[in-house]
Amino acid sequence: MRKLAKAIVVSALLAVGSATAIMNFHSDVNMREVQCEVFKMITGVRTSQPLLLQIPYSIGIAIGVLVFFNHLRMGGRRDEPSPLEVEMYLYDRNVEACMKQKGSKKDGNSG
Repeated sequence: MRKLAKAIVVSALLAVGSATAIMNFHSDVNMREVQCEVFKMITGVRTSQPLLLQIPYSIGIAIGVLVFFNHLRMGGRRDEPSPLEVEMYLYDRNVEACMKQKGSKKDGNSG
């Protein structure tokens, strides 16, 4: 039960962090204006909310995140770890190496 709670908290933090990063990027590059200009170039009509571009774009971002983090399982199995799993593995390996190094320093200093 504790692992489930931890997974939920980490997932929520990642979701909020990702959403914030994407929103800040869109604000920095003025994505709404860009989409309005693209919509005008395609249709010849000027609109302040080009939903025909914004909705598929938003769905595409969600699919891209799922594919990048390897959450879509094709055929019910995953052959390779997600980027997050790789980073967690590297983090664990670095922590273990650090603890071994600290342990060997303590052993060397006490003798």
